Amino acid sequence: MVCFLGADEALITVNSTINGSATLPSGSPYTSPSKVQWSIDNKVIAYYEKPDYLEIVDRFQLNKGNGFLEVKQLQMADTGIYTVEVSHDKDKKTAKVKLMIYEKANTPKLELLSNISGPGFCNLSVRCTTLNGLWVVSLCELTRANRVCRVTARNDSTNSALLLVTATKDAINCSSSNPASTSSAPLLPVTRVCQALVPGEE
Repeated sequence: MVCFLGADEALITVNSTINGSATLPSGSPYTSPSKVQWSIDNKVIAYYEKPDYLEIVDRFQLNKGNGFLEVKQLQMADTGIYTVEVSHDKDKKTAKVKLMIYEKANTPKLELLSNISGPGFCNLSVRCTTLNGLWVVSLCELTRANRVCRVTARNDSTNSALLLVTATKDAINCSSSNPASTSSAPLLPVTRVCQALVPGEE
């Protein structure tokens, strides 16, 4: 996501997970900058000047060609707004990159709560839960022509994890996601819980 703050400054958001890596774009149009400086909280963490002068903090790697900064072995403390200044001769561009670090999404569990079925249809109530106590309950209405799941109750949060229950022709799926990662429970086959339907028949 990119938000423009001014004529020469943009805010770019990058999402990643703990212990992973992230590449922070410089937003620079220059393919061979003469000078690149990255900083956070007024502390310089990477500085490059042609032809080969480079100062950089551990866990960071600078691409001298485009000014991109790679951060490795990410920790929550790396969250913040980074400022990059890229110069090419007398021209200079400035951008801000917001780095957000998340825990990896927990693998959720999908359980069947109730099953009301009849000729050519099944109405299934299912619950999708995570190890940290988040859950969502959905009613999945299955017919030969349609597979629809709608939420009936939930206590998840877009700030930590968003739970989603969906139905395809063959199965019901439960997934847990945040802006940086997604994890899914094992699929629940339609034929296991709804004998009234045969996948693929219209």
